[in-house]
Amino acid sequence: MRLGALHNRDDGRLLVRRVWRATNMFERARGLLGRPRLDLDEGLLIPRCRSVHTFGMTYSLDLVFIDTSGVIRKLVNQLGPRRVAGCAAGRMVIELAAGSIGHHGLEPGMQVSWTRADP
Repeated sequence: MRLGALHNRDDGRLLVRRVWRATNMFERARGLLGRPRLDLDEGLLIPRCRSVHTFGMTYSLDLVFIDTSGVIRKLVNQLGPRRVAGCAAGRMVIELAAGSIGHHGLEPGMQVSWTRADP
């Protein structure tokens, strides 16, 4: 996985400080399964993803579905364990700690970008 951050493209404001990007099929398939809860300033970006399930999870997640232009198309607050959520217009998703959407002020239509942290 690669580490980076999520920014608001309109004003450059830092939104989420530590966002890992899944870089291969195994990382995409595993997601956060078996991993500890995220902090409010952490997330996992899964490219080429239109739906997420929480089967096997023990905690809730916030989900941010983003299209190819970096526009937030759908937000899902506190998706609990054993649930599924998706977005036909989404091309990637960011999994965040429950409560992060409100904490970071994320809204549909906002343009965001992930930037890789310096190695």
